[in-house]
Amino acid sequence: MKPVLISHYNPYGRFGHTTLNRLTTFLMAHYFDWKFLPSRYDYFTEHWNQFIDWKQSEKAYKGEALYQLIEMVDILNDLDKDGINRTFDFEKSTNIRKVKRIIDDQYAKGKQLLVRLPFDQFPGKLLKKTDTIHRDLQNCLKLRELSSYDISIHIRRGDVNMVNNHSRWCISDEIYEILLRELSSEFPNETICCYSQLNTDGSIPLAKIQELPNVTLNISNSTWTNKDEIDAFSQMMGSKVIIGGRSAFSQLAHFCSKNEQQFFIGLIKDNDKGFYQSTKSSFHKLCADINISTINSILQEVKNSLP
Repeated sequence: MKPVLISHYNPYGRFGHTTLNRLTTFLMAHYFDWKFLPSRYDYFTEHWNQFIDWKQSEKAYKGEALYQLIEMVDILNDLDKDGINRTFDFEKSTNIRKVKRIIDDQYAKGKQLLVRLPFDQFPGKLLKKTDTIHRDLQNCLKLRELSSYDISIHIRRGDVNMVNNHSRWCISDEIYEILLRELSSEFPNETICCYSQLNTDGSIPLAKIQELPNVTLNISNSTWTNKDEIDAFSQMMGSKVIIGGRSAFSQLAHFCSKNEQQFFIGLIKDNDKGFYQSTKSSFHKLCADINISTINSILQEVKNSLP
């Protein structure tokens, strides 16, 4: 029996974060021709199981009870001799090859392996989509198909509320407001939606843009999980263009989209890495503000992506 992977995910993460953790085992199983254990969402996220069913994947393990068959393998100890529990940097192809070699070597010795990935492991360079992966992923998705906006802008919740430990990723509200006003003016016949959540004080971020005729604010009133974020995810998947910061939520919407022509525009800081880079994506490095050259470049990319 081929090695079986299991994710050691963060149960308190939001939809994008937690799903990206689970997607790592799905992608490794496809690229290395292994299997993965299709674990359910739990804790506060039980309702997500009705929208994503990993058991439907062709790479999902569906055999005998695992405790009767498999030896648990701690692959982390083979790479980090100091014993510190850290994740693999899968942004480095050498680390991906090391992990595969370690597992293949033990599998070649006749061991039946259950491989648990480190806590909160992300896919890094494994986040690439082939036709086979796309078809198999669609088998797992059970999202409602909703009417979508032409252009979706997603403000990650950490940017809304200035989460301190992610301040290095933060894109300010002022930058999003400038972009929304420019997009509304340049594309008056296109529908635009900005997705985010309330500020911690209960106020609505970017409230002034509600005056723009073709812009809709989709603001969740919850700081935790709810159905609204799933509907927002489904709508973003159907958009022609997604603009987002350093967010697993918006990247996953682009990765899961059935729209092969959808274009993703990432707003990043100088030290950012780890974005899903498709053939239909671009990235703009920002500092404290946004200059006219960057705005014009984004507007041109949006124009090129619209019919």
